[in-house]
Amino acid sequence: MWKDASKAELYSLTKWKISWPIVQTPKDIKPVGGHKWVFVQKQNENDEIVRYNAILDARGFSQRNNIDFEEKYSPIFDDTMFWYLIIWF
Repeated sequence: MWKDASKAELYSLTKWKISWPIVQTPKDIKPVGGHKWVFVQKQNENDEIVRYNAILDARGFSQRNNIDFEEKYSPIFDDTMFWYLIIWF
């Protein structure tokens, strides 16, 4: 089940064009120091496992805005969340 969750995460990253081609890093650029997989079991109110979720987490805390990256991506924020924020705030 974790394999399927990992495949779904990689598919999502590809679908939203988050992954990019692998290129040679210039000598004056320090790449992100790696990544890790975070595995979470989603449960309902009866503590039954509803689904398995895998998240590919990059070590982005070592990056600096407008130096190491120019765009940010938040896969959690969608149009439903947008309308929720507009209505409540």
